Amino acid sequence: MARYNPISRQQFDEEVFGHFYSDNFAPPSPPSDSASSHRLALMFILFAIGTLMDPNEAPFGVEAEKYHQLSRAALFKSSIFDDPTLHAVQALVSQCS
Repeated sequence: MARYNPISRQQFDEEVFGHFYSDNFAPPSPPSDSASSHRLALMFILFAIGTLMDPNEAPFGVEAEKYHQLSRAALFKSSIFDDPTLHAVQALVSQCS
């Protein structure tokens, strides 16, 4: 079964991971910035998938579930219907895969 890849590695590194792990990162203003929370949701769900697929971790690990719950919380911090972003759609597709 082929799985849809909603975000490339390069796009993730530049737009998501680099956003939070750069030297000039500043928390979003206002704190309810939906674009930033949707990026965070995408990052957490990809961490969850990575942790779940790690052969060195126990199957159905608690850490993967924690990342999954963090992703859900970040995704629904602001309305995805009132202010949809590409990262929100990518996070939703990744959560459903």
